[in-house]
Amino acid sequence: MGWGALVTILILVGSLFLRDAPEAQVTKVSKQHQYTTAEMLRTPQAYLLFIALFTICLSVYLTGIATNLGTNLAGLSIERAATVVALIAISNTVGRFVIGTLSDRFGRKPMLMLTYSATLIAVLVLTFSSHIAVPMFYAMMMMVGFFFGGTITVFPSLVGDYFGLQNHSQNYAMIYQGFGFGSLAGAIVLSLAGGNLAVVFYTYIVLLIVSLIIWLTIKTPKYVE
Repeated sequence: MGWGALVTILILVGSLFLRDAPEAQVTKVSKQHQYTTAEMLRTPQAYLLFIALFTICLSVYLTGIATNLGTNLAGLSIERAATVVALIAISNTVGRFVIGTLSDRFGRKPMLMLTYSATLIAVLVLTFSSHIAVPMFYAMMMMVGFFFGGTITVFPSLVGDYFGLQNHSQNYAMIYQGFGFGSLAGAIVLSLAGGNLAVVFYTYIVLLIVSLIIWLTIKTPKYVE
């Protein structure tokens, strides 16, 4: 009760300082067509972004089984393997700041090419290593966390870049469904594969390659009346 009351008070106090952004900030994108959700869903870019977000969110499943991977791949005790989850969480947080900042400077697509390529490398190492050295295991799992956190930070801005800011909340809400479906996909694939974890990893590898092709080929949508 005490913590709940404290959080409620902090939220109420913080809300007093919230202000609407000045309208002048929108003038820079005034020439860009402001897509409605219906218009966005008529573009192939919307579905390509959904697929790419769905793919990277399979990392959520890897995080959930990190302890099991640690015991099976690196021979860690359950206690030591459990520390991987904390390291992934820290890496995830750091990745949000680093990749988000770099995407503002170097562009969304170049950074997404980096995050998906690095994730692919990490997943390949985890997939094809029957036994992996402990430092390497920690490094690969932290890579997954770091670049997953960084990727989902870039997506809201990318949706705004492609479809405008006027209906951004509704548009991103549609693309963001890829997060939920992707987070559940690992467990579903595992169930369909009869508990064969390798199938989950192979599926992730294929989807990461598909996503890299998406980032190489996707263009800003051109509005046609």
